[in-house]
Amino acid sequence: MPRYDDRHGNTRLYVGHLSSRTRSRDLEHIFSRYGR
Repeated sequence: MPRYDDRHGNTRLYVGHLSSRTRSRDLEHIFSRYGR
């Protein structure tokens, strides 16, 4: 199965219990190895 399947369109992931100081780029860095 491919890592990314474009047939399903946009997919959202909820990540809770984040510090209010967490930046978008921090999350992008952490999750970038799992897909686009």
